[in-house]
Amino acid sequence: MVIGDTHDIPQEIEDAFRKTNTYHVFAVSGQNVAMILMVGLMILRLTGALRWKWGWILAPPLLFYCLMTGASPSSVRALLMALLVLAAWRLDRPVSGLNLWSLAAMAALVYDPMLIANLSYELSFAVVLALILLTPPIYALIYQPFKPDPYLLKDLVPTWRRRVDTAAKWFLALLASSLAAWLGSFPLLAHYFHQVSVSGMFANLIVVPLAGLIVVVGTLSLGSGLFSHTIAALYNQANWLLAKILVAVVFWFSSLSWSSVSVPDLAEFRSVEKPEIIFLDTPGITSAIVRCKGHAWLINPGSDYMFGKIVNPARQFYGINRFDGIILTESGKGAAGSVELVAKNNLAEKYYAPDEESFSGRSGWFWKKTHVATATQRLKEGQKLELAPGFSLEVLAPFEDQAGRLADRGLVLLFRYKDRALLWAGRIGSEVEQKLLAKYPGLHCDVVAEGFNPQDPNLGENWIHELKAAKIIEVCGVGLKPGAEFSSPTLDWWKLNRTGALRAEFSDNGFEVKPLMPAF
Repeated sequence: MVIGDTHDIPQEIEDAFRKTNTYHVFAVSGQNVAMILMVGLMILRLTGALRWKWGWILAPPLLFYCLMTGASPSSVRALLMALLVLAAWRLDRPVSGLNLWSLAAMAALVYDPMLIANLSYELSFAVVLALILLTPPIYALIYQPFKPDPYLLKDLVPTWRRRVDTAAKWFLALLASSLAAWLGSFPLLAHYFHQVSVSGMFANLIVVPLAGLIVVVGTLSLGSGLFSHTIAALYNQANWLLAKILVAVVFWFSSLSWSSVSVPDLAEFRSVEKPEIIFLDTPGITSAIVRCKGHAWLINPGSDYMFGKIVNPARQFYGINRFDGIILTESGKGAAGSVELVAKNNLAEKYYAPDEESFSGRSGWFWKKTHVATATQRLKEGQKLELAPGFSLEVLAPFEDQAGRLADRGLVLLFRYKDRALLWAGRIGSEVEQKLLAKYPGLHCDVVAEGFNPQDPNLGENWIHELKAAKIIEVCGVGLKPGAEFSSPTLDWWKLNRTGALRAEFSDNGFEVKPLMPAF
């Protein structure tokens, strides 16, 4: 936190700070520079030097600190404003926050005009502008009910009342600045990250003072280490305790169900009246988000890495705060590796997975290794789920006598909306394809979502012909073996590992498949 190095922060802690909008304490910004400046002013005061006359000698240490920490846009902005304050003191000129902000913004852009497109620059200056413009009126508004009688002489106000008033002013000023910073960051966080922290307004009331204290103690540790290792160690032990308290507070706020809210992208700020399935390009096992009439389902959250880097950002992009259910088409770690993380963050109401043990006598990774399995409903052949009004899925496989490879034991799902159908076949081999055709002789669909199975080559011409499918979405991130794909003037073949994420939309007149922007 003192030098802005975030490489050794565990992912779990990093996620908690991001969720509560307190991750800014790890960035070298105005707070860090202000604390360094405060320590320098305290030293000057101990020597009897006047700040307006000798404050300028703190400029070199501040410049060195900014360069040492990487000169990020936020630290450069803080440095420029601090140097301007020191110059104003020396020249005996009034300090105007808005003037300082404007000059610092222009100076940074003169140095590097491309900073205007840098998120760190935008966020840093937006928050500071909000602090300057919004903090005073917010403070005046919330302090008004606690303000003492202005017509009462100060000498007549009891001592305890004056102390309470001082404490109230300090707390309300902190609350006003926290609210102003939240308002300033809200548009940018909603636009770029599609997530807004509600708990951040309250968490920062505790986190910001604690973080400031940690930076001060850390700075004192660095300084005292030049003279005494014992004193530096004492400072570090104190900081260890402060850091433990800080992390505990952040984890508590992040555990609240209302801690953060996903905000949809402006292009997705609409009501989805007809079903759509968004196929995400997650290699190995394809994940998909199913949406219809205010309901949202997730197929295969994937591994922890895939969920964190692809699936969860997509969830936030579409403004989904909680899924109606999670459907695991396979029980391997590739499909279900992140279910513990999903459950911990309370992102789903129900869980569904293939009932492997009853038909094969074998249990995959999900049934053996996760605690979520105890609350998971086992799906069997013939079962149906109502995903939204008028939109359902039917489980076609695995069959009771099905065994063999994990891919062949996976769920085969038929999504239906009116007279339109999409078949999710996972990675089943040609043997299972033939069993499906024999079991359901009238099986037809508009779209087939299936990945190539190298152990038992699938997606043959007969399979596609019998299904009368007009579109193929090749999922699971594995390309077809040379020669396996056949050409047809009436068949659209989409390869997910080449097109990126795809959106399949049910409609009354047909079935539309189109690629999304390569964001996921």
